[in-house]
Amino acid sequence: MKYDLEYFNLGGGWGIDYGDGKHLNLDEYKERVIPILKEFSGKFLLELGRFIVGNAGYLLLRVVEIKRKNRKTFIVVDGGMNLLLRPALYDAHHEITTIDGTGIHEVADVVGPLCESGDFLGKELEVELPKVGGLILVKNCGAYGFSMSSNYNSLPKPPEVLILNGEDFLIRRRESDDEIFIHVVEMDSNLLKGKIGI
Repeated sequence: MKYDLEYFNLGGGWGIDYGDGKHLNLDEYKERVIPILKEFSGKFLLELGRFIVGNAGYLLLRVVEIKRKNRKTFIVVDGGMNLLLRPALYDAHHEITTIDGTGIHEVADVVGPLCESGDFLGKELEVELPKVGGLILVKNCGAYGFSMSSNYNSLPKPPEVLILNGEDFLIRRRESDDEIFIHVVEMDSNLLKGKIGI
């Protein structure tokens, strides 16, 4: 059967290597797709998503505390699922590197500051324990990091810095506390009396 198609959608969802060694083999993909495209005279669509920007973003977090509970070690950092939702939402893996380390290696969970049991960035990771007050780096956050972030627990979003040819440029400034609440409308409590049990 032959169809006269105007568009050919190659799909999307191309992933990147999140430290698990899995990545798209472009040569194999090219060998399979190019012969089809050569015979197609219409337009083809392709959504690359993470493949283009996923490995371009990094999340730098400060270590607030090292906790030990029930024989487990928790590295508590100053940002969690409010800044990078993918691990909590999909159990997605992001490689995490210690910048200010102690030289001691241990299996630990990297968790955020929120009041949620699902606020984690990595579970049972073999990492160099960081110093409290030191920094860790979460890799491959370029896709869906900022777009899925929130002000959960009334926490501000961090700044974004572009590093290009060894120079750094502030491209999004840190949110202030006032900006988090900018859309809240103050009401006269007298207007609510008798309406909601006040």
